[in-house]
Amino acid sequence: MNKTRKRLIEAAEAEFAEKGFYGASIRNITNRAESNVASVSYHFGSKDELLLSMIRHRIEPINEKRFTRLDKALKESDGKPLKVRELVDILIRPMIEAMNEDKSRATFMRAIARAISEQTELTQVLQKEVFAKVISVFGMELARTLQGNSPELIKQCFTYIIVCTSGIMHQQQRAQAMQAGPGFPNAENTITFIAGGIDALVASHNSPAT
Repeated sequence: MNKTRKRLIEAAEAEFAEKGFYGASIRNITNRAESNVASVSYHFGSKDELLLSMIRHRIEPINEKRFTRLDKALKESDGKPLKVRELVDILIRPMIEAMNEDKSRATFMRAIARAISEQTELTQVLQKEVFAKVISVFGMELARTLQGNSPELIKQCFTYIIVCTSGIMHQQQRAQAMQAGPGFPNAENTITFIAGGIDALVASHNSPAT
């Protein structure tokens, strides 16, 4: 990545985290990046695209790890459907590991949380621009894993997975403050919680009525 472009993205993270999307100033961003206002137009075209580029910069490497791990797991299973926990692990672990390994991601988490709270349409844009393939591929894999269940139940299960994943991304700092210390999120505990919830929900729908 171009050095100036990278500095602008990192500066944008700090500015958006502190002041939100609407409060953030292009001039402040370029000052942080030791660049000029014209560089934002040159590299991104607009403030909106700078925000999306900032998000892609952090999320796309995580998505690549997800697909690599999924391909490996499917090869090892000879193409058979994976278990719920395996799918949840592949989807969740790369994100949590990235968050815990790179402490600068805390700034990114604050930036994206503020941006989404201010721009309700951003969620739809992210689904289309950043997460479309993840949602499509993992949605289809969950349908294979839960085959035999109703489409409505499968969709509901996947929605819970997405909601939990989004919550981890957006609420990391608040959760740490509530716990009065580090340690959140823990990959194993989070995966166990989400997978256990899906398994319990499916079991409850398949148990005989009493």
